[in-house]
Amino acid sequence: MASGEEVVDIAVSVDRPVVGARLPARVRAPRAGLTFEFVVAEPGWTMYMVSHFHYDPVWWNTQAGYTSQWREDPPGRARQANGFELVRAHLELARRDPDYKFVLAEVDYLKPYWDTHPEDRADLRRFLAEGRVEVMGGTYNEPNTNLTSPETTIRNLVHGTGFQRHVLGADPATAWQLDVFGHDPQFPGWPPTRG
Repeated sequence: MASGEEVVDIAVSVDRPVVGARLPARVRAPRAGLTFEFVVAEPGWTMYMVSHFHYDPVWWNTQAGYTSQWREDPPGRARQANGFELVRAHLELARRDPDYKFVLAEVDYLKPYWDTHPEDRADLRRFLAEGRVEVMGGTYNEPNTNLTSPETTIRNLVHGTGFQRHVLGADPATAWQLDVFGHDPQFPGWPPTRG
């Protein structure tokens, strides 16, 4: 945005609204105007955007390879921006802005961060207690449940939920499999057994 510009919200009233209808509109200002279309929304909904990142610490490298620091050699060459930097960025934003909330979703990057950054443990626990961060998933990582046995998936839940509850002090309330190659139809029944 150029200096002196700003974004404003403009309320639109519609006579006899039909949810899903596309309607034309025009906004006029002293020196500008804009014609656009909008979709009539169902009233009573509020959308919340929550900061999150998805990180695959075992996609094409080992967990250690994804969570270790890479050096820039020679200077100016691209280097890996690992999950630790992303966790640190969220924590810094939360320290600066008391209204900032975010989600952390995979214990497989969070546990190595916890182990190597003890200076951030108190803040992470505080943000969890204040409801400013939620640890999602309930598993250690996102298991490809069509490739593993039920026993493996249940152990994944046991280790993930155990770390979240007993180490972090979190209360995993949501199980998810955002980025996996297949789903066992029994998976939705297993997380409730972990509470």
